[in-house]
Parts: sequence; C-alpha cells; structure tokens
Amino acid sequence: MLAEKPVAVSFDCYGTLIDWEAGLERSLLFILREKPDPPGLDKVIAAWNKHERVLTSGKEGYRRYRDVVAEALQLAFAELGVPFLAKDGFRLANEMGRWEPFDDVPGALAELHGLGYQLAIFSNTDDDILAQSVRRMGVKPDVMVTAEQVKAYKPDETVFLEGLKRLHAPADRVLHTSFSFYHDLEPARALGFRTFWVDRKGLGESEVEVDARSRDLSGLTTLLRQLALP
Repeated sequence: MLAEKPVAVSFDCYGTLIDWEAGLERSLLFILREKPDPPGLDKVIAAWNKHERVLTSGKEGYRRYRDVVAEALQLAFAELGVPFLAKDGFRLANEMGRWEPFDDVPGALAELHGLGYQLAIFSNTDDDILAQSVRRMGVKPDVMVTAEQVKAYKPDETVFLEGLKRLHAPADRVLHTSFSFYHDLEPARALGFRTFWVDRKGLGESEVEVDARSRDLSGLTTLLRQLALP
C-alpha cells in the first residue's frame, strides 16, 4: 500500500484514460461495413493487436504510430482475407484522437490537479493524436511524453526515463497509473516507480506487484486525497 505522498502522478493514456477498446471497436466496424462478407470483429481486433505489438516491439526500428496503426491493419486484413485500401489505415489512425475518455477521467484529473500533484502522460502514440485526446479530457498534464518524441515504444524504458527527467523527480516519488502490465506497470516498477493498477476489466488478480489498485480512478483520487491532507 502506498504510504508516502508522491510528487507526481503519471498515466498511460489509451486504455487507462481513453476508452481504447470501445474506440477501436467503433472505428473498425465503420471500416468493415464497406467490406464484402467481413470476418467477425473479434477476429479482426485479435489480428490487429498481434501485429501492432510486433510493430511496436522495437525489432523493426521506430516508425510513427499512425504508420503502425495502418500497417497493422493491412497485415490483419491480409491474414483474414479482407481487401485493404490505403484509406482504411488512414481512417483508423485519424479516429484515435476522437475516441472518448472514460467517464471518471475528467473529474479525477481535475481533482488531482487541484490537490497540487504534477500530472504526466506517457503514451505510445504521436504528438498530434495525444493532443486531440487531451483536449477531450479537459485537463492538460504538466508533462506529456510520446513515442514520437523519444523514438521508442513502451515497455522500452526510454519513455519512462524521459518522463522522470521532465518531472524533475526520482522514480520512487512518482506514481505511475495504468491498466496494462506489459506496457506500463512492469517496466515502471522495474525502474523504481510506485505503481497503481486501474483494473478496468475487473480481472482481480494482478500479474505484477503493485502499490495500490482499483476498478477505476475513484480509488486513485481517494488515496491521493488522503495523502495530500496536512
């Protein structure tokens, strides 16, 4: 359990603050409506996720996330026998900035900002996409680090180390908050961050040790409100 007040709270964005799954589903359904006899949405999402992870693994070098999104869709469609048009990849990448935050996000960020915590977002995306998403949250973080800026994707430690540099804080005074073990909680903990798991899916069992957890951001704000008391 977190006992010491952090000086900053960092967040993953997509899946933690922005409803990644709902946004991806809506965007893919829009594209698949134009395809003859399309496969089930679950198959498309599974194939896209598989190729997206490979493309952001660092094995093939860095490329902008817009290009990753499009190439992962092209590979997924090829795997499933779906005809791919260049506009399909463009549409999916362009829609990301329009995906909505979870309902609890604007209020939680506003409260944490009001309590005096530095706020940061560490995101595996491009600057322009993240900027659109931040506008939908209503609170601009003090620090925003993207894969585009550091030319690396989480779980690469480069993203986290750049965030610490900009926050001017040691890792053990920053609480990193995410739903993802692979991309965020595991690498952040290895670097000495305090960690908060947002169990959006109600899994219950954590894959890695975390300092605190809750189903949504209400547990985070309750904890940090208490720690902020004089």
